[in-house]
Amino acid sequence: MQPAPPALTPEMLLGDALDVFIANRCKQLPVVSGHWSPVLLGEVLRHDLLLALQDRIAERPEHSAPAR
Repeated sequence: MQPAPPALTPEMLLGDALDVFIANRCKQLPVVSGHWSPVLLGEVLRHDLLLALQDRIAERPEHSAPAR
C-alpha cells in the first residue's frame, strides 16, 4: 500500500501548509476534507500561500525599539 499523496486540509494553519509545500517540493497541493474518504475542496498554489503569509506579516503592528 502506498502512502497517501500530500494534501492540505481546511483546518491547517498557514505555517503548517507551508511545511507541507517545502517537505514535498510542490507548486500546488489539493485541499481535501475527511481522512478516510477525502473530498476534494480545491487546490492551493505555493505562490498564493506565500502571498497570504506576506499579507499576515504586513498586518502585524511594528514593535517600536525601546527608548535608550
